[in-house]
This record gives sequence, structure tokens and C-alpha cells, in this order.
Amino acid sequence: YIKTFYNKTWIDRYNEPIGDGTVTLLWSITVSIFAIGGLVGALTVSFLIKVLG
Repeated sequence: YIKTFYNKTWIDRYNEPIGDGTVTLLWSITVSIFAIGGLVGALTVSFLIKVLG
């Protein structure tokens, strides 16, 4: 679904399909950021619970 979204957006902006390598790179970055966000959230939730009760 994400790769399709990237391809559709790319076509809307540049009037040509996105390259396979580029869409894979964008998808990999998206997945990595999602994982890093989960890690940061897991590490900060304890602090927030202590502060906010």
C-alpha cells in the first residue's frame, strides 16, 4: 500500500512512474522511521507515566 501511494504521488508530481530502486529506498526509510518511533515511544512512556501520573 505504501509503495503504491509513493508511486501515485510521484506520478502526480512528475508525470512519470517512480523507479524501482527509488520506491524501495523510500519504503525502507519509512519502515526505519516507524521502528525508531516505536523505540523512542517505548523508552519515554515510563517517564511520561511518572510525570503525568
